[in-house]
Amino acid sequence: TLLSDVVQGFSTEWNELGAMQIAHKILKDYHQKVNFAIIPAEILSSYWAELYAEDKKPEDMPISKYIIENELLPKVIDNMATLSVKGEFDAAKLDEFGFSMDGIEKILSNLHAAVAGTDHTPFKIPISALTDGNIVTQVTAWERKLPSKLKGKIKKIFMSENNVERYILQYEEEFGQNKFQNDVLKTRLGKREIVAIPGMETDDIFGTTENNFRRLIDVFDAPKITDVQKQDYKVKIFMEFWKGYDFLINQLVCVSNYEDTTYGLG
Repeated sequence: TLLSDVVQGFSTEWNELGAMQIAHKILKDYHQKVNFAIIPAEILSSYWAELYAEDKKPEDMPISKYIIENELLPKVIDNMATLSVKGEFDAAKLDEFGFSMDGIEKILSNLHAAVAGTDHTPFKIPISALTDGNIVTQVTAWERKLPSKLKGKIKKIFMSENNVERYILQYEEEFGQNKFQNDVLKTRLGKREIVAIPGMETDDIFGTTENNFRRLIDVFDAPKITDVQKQDYKVKIFMEFWKGYDFLINQLVCVSNYEDTTYGLG
């Protein structure tokens, strides 16, 4: 909810002040699955032949368990890390990798494209394009332009891993020895934590209030095997889970604006 100002001067008359708006933004969670097939007999002429056990069912063979635990599950985790940043949901391409959910880059792109003045508008802060020689100055400029009512509520600033590295290098070149305490990046001005997003390739900088950026969960929160079926010589692995990220209230998201001089909600 968003609540307007409520405090007023005292009088003995009832004078209603304050209105509550209940946001109607729909947060979308994405249903994911894995359908992966193992054919244990294919390893008989390979280095892994010793893991083929003729006295066991295909799904119980050491090779099947090895592939599931050491290859399949780590790959699923790696895929989800990529999708969480680079994914772009497309209902027509659900059988391809990359289109099963919206990642943070797409979520931010949607924020930038929001029509000014609508419920989906972020708080835009214009700054200059980032370079190796100005990134500290621009991050500081972005931080200074945070709206006064949010400054005390925004504790972290998010950006790409590459830009965090650029920030560290330029800070050291400009101010000498790194002054950051306990190896945790802190901004010079507000001592806010700078958080790197691995895999992110845009120059987006954003910050929001605590708990406004949410990881959505459902019945199956983490990748897990829901069924194993045998068909002829093939072992079919079924996995199912949900994953999604979004902001509860877009107006409380402060984003960098490189396109024009628009400041605020527009």
